[in-house]
Amino acid sequence: MMTKTISATLKRANQDRIMEVFIMKIRNVLSIKLITLRFLLLSLFVFCNQAKANVSIHSEDYGVLSNGDKVDLYTLKAGNITVKVINYGGIITEILVPDKQGKLGDVVLGFDNLADYETKNRYFGAIVGRFANRIRQGNISISGEKHQLSLNRPPHQIHGGHKGFDKVLWNAQVKKSDDSVSLTLSYLSADGEEGYPGNLLVNVRYTVNQQNELVIDYKANTDKETVINLTQHSYFNLAARRNTNVLQHNLAVYADSILPLAKDKFPTGAVMPVTFTPFDFRKPKNIGKDIKNEHEQLKIANGYDHYWLTGNPFDKKINGDHRSENAELNLVAMLSEHKSGRIMQVWSSEEGLQVYSANYLNKSIVGKYQQAYSPQYGICLETGQLPNSPADNKFPTYVLTPGNKYTSKTVYKFLN
Repeated sequence: MMTKTISATLKRANQDRIMEVFIMKIRNVLSIKLITLRFLLLSLFVFCNQAKANVSIHSEDYGVLSNGDKVDLYTLKAGNITVKVINYGGIITEILVPDKQGKLGDVVLGFDNLADYETKNRYFGAIVGRFANRIRQGNISISGEKHQLSLNRPPHQIHGGHKGFDKVLWNAQVKKSDDSVSLTLSYLSADGEEGYPGNLLVNVRYTVNQQNELVIDYKANTDKETVINLTQHSYFNLAARRNTNVLQHNLAVYADSILPLAKDKFPTGAVMPVTFTPFDFRKPKNIGKDIKNEHEQLKIANGYDHYWLTGNPFDKKINGDHRSENAELNLVAMLSEHKSGRIMQVWSSEEGLQVYSANYLNKSIVGKYQQAYSPQYGICLETGQLPNSPADNKFPTYVLTPGNKYTSKTVYKFLN
Protein backbone atom coordinates (compact mmCIF):
# COMPACT_ATOMS: atom_id res chain seq x y z
CA MET A 1 0.00 0.00 0.00
CA MET A 2 2.77 2.37 1.03
CA THR A 3 4.68 1.49 -2.16
CA LYS A 4 1.67 2.53 -4.30
CA THR A 5 1.35 5.81 -2.39
CA ILE A 6 5.03 6.65 -2.92
CA SER A 7 4.74 5.75 -6.60
CA ALA A 8 1.70 7.99 -7.05
CA THR A 9 3.43 10.84 -5.23
CA LEU A 10 6.50 10.55 -7.45
CA LYS A 11 4.29 10.43 -10.53
CA ARG A 12 2.49 13.64 -9.53
CA ALA A 13 5.81 15.32 -8.73
CA ASN A 14 7.14 14.33 -12.12
CA GLN A 15 4.00 15.63 -13.82
CA ASP A 16 4.28 18.89 -11.89
CA ARG A 17 7.92 19.20 -12.97
CA ILE A 18 7.01 18.56 -16.58
CA MET A 19 4.26 21.18 -16.32
CA GLU A 20 6.70 23.70 -14.80
CA VAL A 21 9.18 23.09 -17.61
CA PHE A 22 6.38 23.41 -20.19
CA ILE A 23 5.16 26.68 -18.67
CA MET A 24 8.73 27.98 -18.51
CA LYS A 25 9.23 27.20 -22.20
CA ILE A 26 6.00 28.97 -23.08
CA ARG A 27 7.09 32.00 -21.04
CA ASN A 28 10.46 31.99 -22.78
CA VAL A 29 8.84 31.78 -26.22
CA LEU A 30 6.38 34.55 -25.36
CA SER A 31 9.18 36.64 -23.94
CA ILE A 32 11.22 36.21 -27.12
CA LYS A 33 8.19 37.06 -29.27
CA LEU A 34 7.46 40.11 -27.11
CA ILE A 35 11.05 41.27 -27.44
CA THR A 36 10.86 40.67 -31.20
CA LEU A 37 7.58 42.57 -31.43
CA ARG A 38 9.00 45.46 -29.45
CA PHE A 39 12.08 45.47 -31.71
CA LEU A 40 9.92 45.47 -34.84
CA LEU A 41 7.74 48.29 -33.51
CA LEU A 42 10.83 50.28 -32.56
CA SER A 43 12.37 49.66 -35.99
CA LEU A 44 9.15 50.74 -37.67
CA PHE A 45 9.06 53.88 -35.51
CA VAL A 46 12.68 54.71 -36.39
CA PHE A 47 12.06 53.98 -40.10
CA CYS A 48 8.97 56.19 -40.21
CA ASN A 49 10.79 59.03 -38.49
CA GLN A 50 13.75 58.65 -40.83
CA ALA A 51 11.37 58.71 -43.79
CA LYS A 52 9.72 61.85 -42.46
CA ALA A 53 13.12 63.41 -41.85
CA ASN A 54 14.06 62.61 -45.46
CA VAL A 55 11.12 64.62 -46.82
CA SER A 56 11.57 68.37 -46.96
CA ILE A 57 10.74 71.50 -48.91
CA HIS A 58 12.04 75.02 -48.46
CA SER A 59 12.34 78.26 -50.43
CA GLU A 60 14.93 80.97 -50.81
CA ASP A 61 15.53 84.08 -52.89
CA TYR A 62 16.81 83.35 -56.38
CA GLY A 63 17.08 86.83 -57.86
CA VAL A 64 15.19 89.72 -59.43
CA LEU A 65 13.88 89.95 -62.99
CA SER A 66 14.63 92.96 -65.21
CA ASN A 67 11.15 94.34 -64.38
CA GLY A 68 11.86 94.20 -60.63
CA ASP A 69 9.83 91.08 -59.82
CA LYS A 70 11.38 88.81 -57.20
CA VAL A 71 11.87 85.13 -58.03
CA ASP A 72 12.04 82.30 -55.49
CA LEU A 73 13.82 78.96 -55.63
CA TYR A 74 12.06 75.92 -54.13
CA THR A 75 13.98 72.79 -53.12
CA LEU A 76 11.92 69.58 -52.93
CA LYS A 77 13.48 66.46 -51.44
CA ALA A 78 12.13 62.95 -50.83
CA GLY A 79 13.81 59.57 -50.93
CA ASN A 80 17.01 59.89 -52.94
CA ILE A 81 15.84 62.66 -55.25
CA THR A 82 16.12 66.44 -54.94
CA VAL A 83 14.40 68.79 -57.40
CA LYS A 84 14.93 72.54 -57.52
CA VAL A 85 12.35 74.78 -59.20
CA ILE A 86 11.99 78.55 -59.65
CA ASN A 87 8.60 80.20 -60.00
CA TYR A 88 9.78 82.06 -63.10
CA GLY A 89 8.62 79.85 -65.97
CA GLY A 90 8.17 76.95 -63.54
CA ILE A 91 11.76 76.15 -64.51
CA ILE A 92 13.39 73.03 -63.08
CA THR A 93 16.95 74.19 -62.43
CA GLU A 94 18.32 70.95 -60.95
CA ILE A 95 17.40 67.29 -60.51
CA LEU A 96 19.84 65.51 -58.23
CA VAL A 97 19.73 61.69 -58.25
CA PRO A 98 22.33 59.09 -57.20
CA ASP A 99 24.39 56.93 -59.50
CA LYS A 100 25.06 53.22 -58.87
CA GLN A 101 27.72 54.19 -56.30
CA GLY A 102 25.28 56.44 -54.44
CA LYS A 103 26.94 59.67 -55.65
CA LEU A 104 24.49 62.47 -56.41
CA GLY A 105 24.58 64.15 -59.80
CA ASP A 106 22.59 66.87 -61.55
CA VAL A 107 20.87 65.29 -64.58
CA VAL A 108 19.31 68.34 -66.29
CA LEU A 109 20.85 71.17 -68.29
CA GLY A 110 20.32 74.81 -67.40
CA PHE A 111 21.91 78.02 -66.20
CA ASP A 112 23.25 78.97 -62.79
CA ASN A 113 21.64 82.42 -62.59
CA LEU A 114 18.30 84.10 -63.25
CA ALA A 115 19.60 86.62 -65.80
CA ASP A 116 20.60 83.85 -68.20
CA TYR A 117 17.21 82.13 -67.84
CA GLU A 118 15.54 85.45 -68.68
CA THR A 119 17.72 86.49 -71.64
CA LYS A 120 19.23 83.31 -73.13
CA ASN A 121 16.04 81.40 -73.68
CA ARG A 122 16.35 77.76 -74.74
CA TYR A 123 13.35 76.61 -72.69
CA PHE A 124 15.72 74.82 -70.30
CA GLY A 125 13.53 73.08 -67.69
CA ALA A 126 10.51 75.28 -68.37
CA ILE A 127 6.75 74.79 -68.43
CA VAL A 128 5.70 75.33 -72.05
CA GLY A 129 2.27 76.63 -73.11
CA ARG A 130 -0.40 77.64 -73.94
CA PHE A 131 0.38 75.34 -76.80
CA ALA A 132 3.68 73.48 -76.77
CA ASN A 133 5.43 72.74 -80.06
CA ARG A 134 4.77 74.43 -83.40
CA ILE A 135 1.72 76.05 -85.02
CA ARG A 136 2.12 76.88 -88.69
CA GLN A 137 1.66 80.61 -89.42
CA GLY A 138 -0.03 80.97 -86.03
CA ASN A 139 -3.43 80.37 -87.59
CA ILE A 140 -5.95 78.36 -85.58
CA SER A 141 -9.67 77.78 -85.95
CA ILE A 142 -11.98 76.96 -83.02
CA SER A 143 -15.61 76.15 -83.75
CA GLY A 144 -15.32 77.95 -87.08
CA GLU A 145 -13.82 81.10 -85.57
CA LYS A 146 -10.30 81.98 -86.70
CA HIS A 147 -7.63 83.34 -84.39
CA GLN A 148 -4.25 84.80 -85.31
CA LEU A 149 -1.58 83.96 -82.76
CA SER A 150 1.64 85.88 -82.19
CA LEU A 151 4.54 84.82 -84.41
CA ASN A 152 7.65 84.44 -82.27
CA ARG A 153 9.38 82.26 -84.90
CA PRO A 154 8.21 84.16 -88.04
CA PRO A 155 6.15 83.22 -89.91
CA HIS A 156 5.14 80.68 -87.25
CA GLN A 157 4.52 80.30 -83.54
CA ILE A 158 6.43 77.94 -81.28
CA HIS A 159 5.93 77.05 -77.60
CA GLY A 160 3.21 79.62 -76.87
CA GLY A 161 4.52 82.81 -78.41
CA HIS A 162 6.76 85.72 -77.44
CA LYS A 163 5.80 85.44 -73.79
CA GLY A 164 4.72 81.88 -73.28
CA PHE A 165 4.34 80.18 -69.92
CA ASP A 166 8.13 79.76 -69.77
CA LYS A 167 8.51 83.54 -69.31
CA VAL A 168 5.84 84.36 -66.72
CA LEU A 169 5.95 84.53 -62.93
CA TRP A 170 3.81 81.84 -61.31
CA ASN A 171 2.15 81.93 -57.90
CA ALA A 172 3.41 79.14 -55.65
CA GLN A 173 2.03 76.97 -52.85
CA VAL A 174 3.87 74.18 -51.04
CA LYS A 175 2.59 71.04 -49.33
CA LYS A 176 4.31 68.32 -47.32
CA SER A 177 3.14 64.84 -46.33
CA ASP A 178 4.89 61.87 -44.70
CA ASP A 179 6.22 60.49 -47.99
CA SER A 180 6.15 63.37 -50.50
CA VAL A 181 6.41 67.11 -51.03
CA SER A 182 4.74 69.19 -53.70
CA LEU A 183 4.93 72.63 -55.25
CA THR A 184 1.80 73.89 -57.01
CA LEU A 185 2.29 76.74 -59.48
CA SER A 186 -0.71 78.72 -60.75
CA TYR A 187 -1.09 81.32 -63.48
CA LEU A 188 -4.03 83.13 -65.07
CA SER A 189 -3.44 83.57 -68.79
CA ALA A 190 -5.63 86.47 -69.89
CA ASP A 191 -8.06 86.37 -72.81
CA GLY A 192 -6.12 87.34 -75.95
CA GLU A 193 -2.67 86.65 -74.48
CA GLU A 194 -0.40 85.75 -77.42
CA GLY A 195 -3.59 85.61 -79.52
CA TYR A 196 -5.28 82.75 -77.63
CA PRO A 197 -8.96 83.13 -76.69
CA GLY A 198 -10.29 82.76 -73.14
CA ASN A 199 -9.14 83.48 -69.62
CA LEU A 200 -7.26 80.30 -68.84
CA LEU A 201 -6.48 79.34 -65.23
CA VAL A 202 -3.55 76.90 -65.15
CA ASN A 203 -2.18 74.83 -62.28
CA VAL A 204 0.99 72.77 -62.52
CA ARG A 205 1.96 70.62 -59.54
CA TYR A 206 5.43 69.18 -59.09
CA THR A 207 5.53 66.31 -56.58
CA VAL A 208 8.64 64.48 -55.37
CA ASN A 209 8.07 61.24 -53.46
CA GLN A 210 9.90 58.44 -51.64
CA GLN A 211 9.71 56.26 -54.77
CA ASN A 212 12.22 58.63 -56.44
CA GLU A 213 9.58 59.98 -58.78
CA LEU A 214 9.00 63.47 -60.10
CA VAL A 215 5.26 63.63 -60.76
CA ILE A 216 3.89 66.50 -62.85
CA ASP A 217 0.13 67.17 -62.80
CA TYR A 218 -1.30 69.74 -65.23
CA LYS A 219 -4.80 71.21 -64.80
CA ALA A 220 -6.65 74.08 -66.47
CA ASN A 221 -10.09 75.57 -67.04
CA THR A 222 -11.34 78.38 -69.25
CA ASP A 223 -14.23 80.79 -69.77
CA LYS A 224 -14.06 80.52 -73.61
CA GLU A 225 -13.26 77.73 -76.02
CA THR A 226 -9.51 77.50 -76.45
CA VAL A 227 -6.68 75.12 -77.29
CA ILE A 228 -4.11 73.99 -74.76
CA ASN A 229 -1.09 71.68 -74.77
CA LEU A 230 1.27 71.81 -71.79
CA THR A 231 4.62 70.08 -71.40
CA GLN A 232 7.89 70.13 -69.46
CA HIS A 233 10.99 71.06 -71.45
CA SER A 234 13.87 69.68 -69.39
CA TYR A 235 17.01 68.60 -71.23
CA PHE A 236 18.23 65.37 -69.60
CA ASN A 237 21.78 64.07 -69.38
CA LEU A 238 21.98 61.14 -66.97
CA ALA A 239 25.79 61.05 -67.05
CA ALA A 240 25.89 64.24 -64.93
CA ARG A 241 29.49 64.68 -66.08
CA ARG A 242 31.11 67.59 -67.85
CA ASN A 243 31.96 67.32 -71.54
CA THR A 244 29.72 64.28 -71.96
CA ASN A 245 26.89 64.25 -74.51
CA VAL A 246 23.95 61.83 -74.62
CA LEU A 247 24.98 59.90 -77.73
CA GLN A 248 26.07 56.97 -75.54
CA HIS A 249 22.77 56.94 -73.64
CA ASN A 250 20.34 54.14 -74.43
CA LEU A 251 16.82 55.23 -75.31
CA ALA A 252 13.59 53.27 -75.64
CA VAL A 253 10.42 54.85 -77.05
CA TYR A 254 7.43 52.52 -77.04
CA ALA A 255 5.84 53.68 -80.27
CA ASP A 256 5.18 52.07 -83.65
CA SER A 257 5.12 55.31 -85.65
CA ILE A 258 6.18 58.95 -85.80
CA LEU A 259 4.93 62.09 -87.53
CA PRO A 260 7.31 62.76 -90.44
CA LEU A 261 8.36 66.36 -91.13
CA ALA A 262 8.25 68.49 -94.24
CA LYS A 263 11.26 70.64 -95.07
CA ASP A 264 9.85 73.48 -92.94
CA LYS A 265 9.97 71.08 -89.95
CA PHE A 266 6.20 70.87 -89.61
CA PRO A 267 4.43 67.51 -89.75
CA THR A 268 3.37 66.53 -93.24
CA GLY A 269 0.06 65.18 -91.98
CA ALA A 270 1.11 61.58 -92.63
CA VAL A 271 2.07 58.87 -90.15
CA MET A 272 5.32 56.95 -90.70
CA PRO A 273 5.93 53.44 -89.25
CA VAL A 274 9.28 53.17 -87.48
CA THR A 275 10.01 49.63 -88.67
CA PHE A 276 13.31 49.43 -90.61
CA THR A 277 14.08 53.11 -89.92
CA PRO A 278 16.49 54.93 -87.55
CA PHE A 279 13.39 55.87 -85.54
CA ASP A 280 12.77 52.37 -84.22
CA PHE A 281 13.47 52.60 -80.49
CA ARG A 282 10.95 49.98 -79.42
CA LYS A 283 13.91 48.16 -77.92
CA PRO A 284 16.55 50.21 -76.08
CA LYS A 285 19.08 51.59 -78.55
CA ASN A 286 22.11 53.81 -78.37
CA ILE A 287 21.03 57.36 -79.32
CA GLY A 288 24.17 57.87 -81.38
CA LYS A 289 23.84 54.63 -83.34
CA ASP A 290 21.73 56.04 -86.20
CA ILE A 291 21.66 59.78 -85.60
CA LYS A 292 24.08 60.43 -88.50
CA ASN A 293 22.14 58.14 -90.82
CA GLU A 294 21.31 59.55 -94.28
CA HIS A 295 17.58 59.14 -93.67
CA GLU A 296 15.74 62.20 -95.01
CA GLN A 297 13.93 62.82 -91.72
CA LEU A 298 17.20 63.01 -89.80
CA LYS A 299 18.59 65.46 -92.34
CA ILE A 300 15.54 67.73 -92.03
CA ALA A 301 15.85 67.97 -88.23
CA ASN A 302 19.64 67.61 -87.95
CA GLY A 303 18.93 64.65 -85.69
CA TYR A 304 15.86 63.62 -83.72
CA ASP A 305 13.16 66.26 -83.30
CA HIS A 306 9.98 64.30 -84.00
CA TYR A 307 6.70 63.32 -82.38
CA TRP A 308 6.36 59.61 -81.51
CA LEU A 309 2.82 58.19 -81.37
CA THR A 310 2.78 56.05 -78.22
CA GLY A 311 -1.03 55.81 -78.26
CA ASN A 312 -3.83 56.43 -80.72
CA PRO A 313 -4.87 60.11 -80.61
CA PHE A 314 -7.00 59.63 -83.73
CA ASP A 315 -9.50 57.66 -81.64
CA LYS A 316 -10.04 60.25 -78.87
CA LYS A 317 -12.76 62.82 -78.29
CA ILE A 318 -11.64 66.36 -79.01
CA ASN A 319 -13.69 68.28 -76.46
CA GLY A 320 -15.08 67.84 -72.98
CA ASP A 321 -12.68 66.78 -70.23
CA HIS A 322 -9.21 66.16 -71.68
CA ARG A 323 -8.40 63.37 -69.23
CA SER A 324 -10.02 61.93 -66.13
CA GLU A 325 -8.44 62.66 -62.75
CA ASN A 326 -7.28 59.05 -62.51
CA ALA A 327 -6.22 58.53 -66.11
CA GLU A 328 -4.16 55.44 -66.76
CA LEU A 329 -0.45 56.11 -67.14
CA ASN A 330 1.56 54.26 -69.76
CA LEU A 331 5.30 53.73 -69.92
CA VAL A 332 6.17 55.72 -73.05
CA ALA A 333 9.97 55.99 -72.87
CA MET A 334 13.05 54.96 -70.91
CA LEU A 335 16.50 56.56 -70.85
CA SER A 336 19.63 55.00 -69.33
CA GLU A 337 23.35 55.69 -69.05
CA HIS A 338 25.72 52.76 -68.50
CA LYS A 339 28.62 54.30 -66.60
CA SER A 340 26.48 55.97 -63.94
CA GLY A 341 23.88 53.21 -63.87
CA ARG A 342 21.12 55.83 -63.85
CA ILE A 343 17.80 54.95 -65.48
CA MET A 344 14.82 57.23 -66.05
CA GLN A 345 11.36 55.96 -66.99
CA VAL A 346 8.77 58.30 -68.51
CA TRP A 347 5.11 57.55 -67.76
CA SER A 348 2.32 59.64 -69.26
CA SER A 349 -1.42 59.99 -69.77
CA GLU A 350 -0.78 61.57 -73.18
CA GLU A 351 -0.81 59.86 -76.57
CA GLY A 352 2.72 60.71 -77.57
CA LEU A 353 5.88 62.68 -76.97
CA GLN A 354 8.33 64.90 -78.81
CA VAL A 355 11.88 63.56 -78.71
CA TYR A 356 14.43 66.33 -79.26
CA SER A 357 18.13 65.50 -79.25
CA ALA A 358 19.25 69.11 -78.69
CA ASN A 359 20.46 69.47 -82.26
CA TYR A 360 20.74 73.26 -82.13
CA LEU A 361 22.68 73.75 -78.93
CA ASN A 362 26.10 75.28 -79.55
CA LYS A 363 29.16 76.16 -77.53
CA SER A 364 28.15 79.82 -77.31
CA ILE A 365 25.60 78.66 -74.73
CA VAL A 366 27.43 78.35 -71.42
CA GLY A 367 25.35 76.62 -68.79
CA LYS A 368 25.75 75.44 -65.22
CA TYR A 369 29.22 74.60 -63.94
CA GLN A 370 30.61 76.79 -66.78
CA GLN A 371 29.87 74.02 -69.24
CA ALA A 372 29.59 75.01 -72.91
CA TYR A 373 26.70 73.06 -74.42
CA SER A 374 27.26 71.45 -77.80
CA PRO A 375 24.71 69.59 -79.98
CA GLN A 376 23.29 66.42 -78.40
CA TYR A 377 24.48 67.46 -74.95
CA GLY A 378 20.98 66.68 -73.65
CA ILE A 379 17.71 65.13 -74.74
CA CYS A 380 14.14 66.33 -74.24
CA LEU A 381 11.26 63.89 -73.78
CA GLU A 382 8.23 66.16 -74.02
CA THR A 383 4.88 64.47 -73.45
CA GLY A 384 1.88 66.17 -75.04
CA GLN A 385 -0.48 66.43 -77.97
CA LEU A 386 0.25 66.40 -81.68
CA PRO A 387 2.26 69.38 -82.97
CA ASN A 388 0.48 71.86 -85.23
CA SER A 389 -2.85 70.10 -84.61
CA PRO A 390 -4.85 73.35 -84.10
CA ALA A 391 -3.78 74.43 -87.60
CA ASP A 392 -3.97 71.09 -89.41
CA ASN A 393 -7.35 69.45 -89.91
CA LYS A 394 -5.64 66.12 -90.63
CA PHE A 395 -4.89 65.87 -86.90
CA PRO A 396 -7.30 65.79 -83.98
CA THR A 397 -6.85 68.70 -81.59
CA TYR A 398 -8.27 69.08 -78.13
CA VAL A 399 -10.55 72.07 -77.51
CA LEU A 400 -11.12 73.04 -73.88
CA THR A 401 -14.61 74.40 -73.30
CA PRO A 402 -16.12 76.31 -70.34
CA GLY A 403 -17.28 73.97 -67.59
CA ASN A 404 -14.81 71.24 -68.56
CA LYS A 405 -11.26 70.74 -67.40
CA TYR A 406 -7.92 69.91 -68.90
CA THR A 407 -5.80 67.41 -66.97
CA SER A 408 -2.59 65.70 -67.95
CA LYS A 409 0.03 63.78 -66.02
CA THR A 410 3.66 62.81 -66.54
CA VAL A 411 5.95 60.89 -64.20
CA TYR A 412 9.74 60.78 -64.41
CA LYS A 413 10.87 57.80 -62.32
CA PHE A 414 14.56 57.46 -61.49
CA LEU A 415 16.30 54.13 -60.88
CA ASN A 416 19.90 52.97 -60.47
